[in-house]
Amino acid sequence: MLLLKPQFWDKKQDTIFSIILIPLSIIYYLLIFFKEKLAKQNKFGISIICVGNIYIGGTGKTISAIEIFKIISKYKKTCFLTKGYGRKTSKDFFLYKKNTKKYTTDQIGDESFLLNQFGPTYVSYNRKKAINIIKDKGFEAIILDDGFQDKSIFKDINFLCFDSENWIGNGRLLPSGPLRECLKSIKEANYVIIKGNKNQKIENSLKKINNKIKFF
Repeated sequence: MLLLKPQFWDKKQDTIFSIILIPLSIIYYLLIFFKEKLAKQNKFGISIICVGNIYIGGTGKTISAIEIFKIISKYKKTCFLTKGYGRKTSKDFFLYKKNTKKYTTDQIGDESFLLNQFGPTYVSYNRKKAINIIKDKGFEAIILDDGFQDKSIFKDINFLCFDSENWIGNGRLLPSGPLRECLKSIKEANYVIIKGNKNQKIENSLKKINNKIKFF
């Protein structure tokens, strides 16, 4: 998700701006709450490993997806799936054999260039359609770059990425803070990847929500 992050998001206490925006955060919360309740989860008969975040920006999500791809691709024919945030077209692209030289960032976005340096990458805003296409191409596993918030897709494994320095900022939901959803969503994750130094305080706070979570 591309967004110009305001500085007050990472303050450890509320500011006048975060307080003013709380009503909009409540509306945002209600929207995602009802969206989740109405979502019908789909299984696709292919392994899906999601690498996502709930904090916007700088959590190391894409580089983590690459490292996980390196492991999974040793055992299964694997493809990245990304929306290609920041691009200026809604057209789908299948990047195979590092063929990104044919395209521009306006077409596929920045992250797609990086992902394709390590493996086949499918770029699409329609994840469900893309998953079926990837499966039909003979792939056995998908590394879903982002998509933790998409409850319509069943994921075999969920990785959540955090940054040890910024952590959850002021702890508030968009637009009052940097969180895409409440911290309690950690219950749906299997693993947490923390960028930066080991932080026992962060680990302990997440274990209180999900005591089965494992950390890297």
